[in-house]
Amino acid sequence: MPGAEEVYRLIRQVAPSFAAKLQSAAAASHNESELRTQVAHHIQELAEIEAQVDQAAAGLWGIAAAELREVQRSLAELSA
Repeated sequence: MPGAEEVYRLIRQVAPSFAAKLQSAAAASHNESELRTQVAHHIQELAEIEAQVDQAAAGLWGIAAAELREVQRSLAELSA
């Protein structure tokens, strides 16, 4: 089971690199379409990382997989 430090470390590791990737994509893109494609790719990566953080946090707080899916489903409904 992951500890709070592991969850915190994951978030601290990911945030700066994600921002750097977006800045790099903006600097390297030659047009808006290319930039949108690159940003969409990086957002997909972020979604995968979010899933890892969700799993780690669920483990930290003892949330079962089914409960985590329900929380994620509820959040998706609120975001829609």
